[in-house]
Amino acid sequence: MTSKPFIAALAASLLLCGCQQIESWTGGTSGNPPSPALNADDSRPITDAKQRAYTAPIGQQITWNNPATGHSGTITAVKDGYSQQGAYCREFQETIMAQDQPKTTSSSACQQPDGSWKPGPL
Repeated sequence: MTSKPFIAALAASLLLCGCQQIESWTGGTSGNPPSPALNADDSRPITDAKQRAYTAPIGQQITWNNPATGHSGTITAVKDGYSQQGAYCREFQETIMAQDQPKTTSSSACQQPDGSWKPGPL
């Protein structure tokens, strides 16, 4: 069974845009990935879905799909609010389907003054 803290940390790392996201998904610096099947080809659709989820209405499911690998997933903002420091934050629920094995996790991220998003508590 995959460790829930690891999956939560992994999902939170995906909230950051850029090519380092896929390193976390494939276990580059984090240890065991939630699915060893995820690879660099999945980076673009995952990143695009994350970007849409930052501003999607609460409860709207954002889907991603990579026909090249057959992997897919969903990201849904389930709650929003403000951190103790006053930053706007969102909590997400994510499902990843790779090699017919669904993995579900939750994460949260807060918007930074420059508009970027970083993992952080709601």
